[in-house]
Amino acid sequence: MCLFKTILSTFQRPFSSIAAVIVCFAAAAGGVDAQVRNNPYSPSPSREVARITVASLPQSSVDMAPAPVSTQISTSAAPSSSGPPSLATDIYRIGVGDVISINLNNTTQGAGYFTVGGNGTIDYPLAGDNVPAAGRTVDEIQRLISSQVRLYQNPSVTVKVREYNSHRVTVSGIVERPGEKQLRREAVPLYVVRAEALVNAAANRVSITRAPLSAPEVYDLASPSTDSVVILPGNAVEFSTASLGAYSIRPATGIATQKTLTPGLTLKSAVAVVMGTTGNPRKAVIRRIDAKGKVKSLDFNLHSINDGKVIDPFIQAGDVIEIKD
Repeated sequence: MCLFKTILSTFQRPFSSIAAVIVCFAAAAGGVDAQVRNNPYSPSPSREVARITVASLPQSSVDMAPAPVSTQISTSAAPSSSGPPSLATDIYRIGVGDVISINLNNTTQGAGYFTVGGNGTIDYPLAGDNVPAAGRTVDEIQRLISSQVRLYQNPSVTVKVREYNSHRVTVSGIVERPGEKQLRREAVPLYVVRAEALVNAAANRVSITRAPLSAPEVYDLASPSTDSVVILPGNAVEFSTASLGAYSIRPATGIATQKTLTPGLTLKSAVAVVMGTTGNPRKAVIRRIDAKGKVKSLDFNLHSINDGKVIDPFIQAGDVIEIKD
């Protein structure tokens, strides 16, 4: 209202009205500033900062305008080209002797099988001779070939492993399937090799030789953590039975004999070895030396064990078993 009245009066008092206009604008600005300062939900304004910001703007604000917010976010959030490191158990790097299938999806004649040669390359004419493959994953080879194919503007390439031939491990010992095994990862946990080789139940030890002439690593198969031991290409894995000691067993009518303790031997099995199919013993006593060096006697009802009413105990090294009728 002040501005409107002042403008109308300008035509009547041209010189004095100029001062009134200036005063009116100053009052309006002061009112806005006061309103901002009195608003508890707004930050305190700083004229000095505002002046510096405005004065520092380039002459052409169009040329220096920031990119749209969506572009800024996508650019800043884009992952690096290398990406996070991959676990050895999650990837497979192509090696010499591997056979890979390459399919150029742009044409029906762009598919074929290619063997990685001794120099680590494959001969894929559409991408040039001697395309490096060894040491790369199928995704990396796929991107490499896509970047080198010139026959099509937007080549679509699919690469897969057809035959795994480069990551060998040797398995021996008391297994049903000894010999060379091909890994399908840069590393696998032991349980994968164990399942593939069909390890005999009597095996209680595994030896892993990492390099020729190096001392083998020996692990107890009874330990749950052993299944997580990592097997790498070139390793030699041997499953065997280590001597666990001996135990003694005496029938009700007879003399005590010493036996070799095997992994997982239970009282029921130990009695069956001695008695065979003859007799039907009712009780057995295990005499065992405890941690304090004292002899403990453990009584068991064999009929209850056979009926599944009582847990069949494991035999330990040094046990003396007495069978009673």
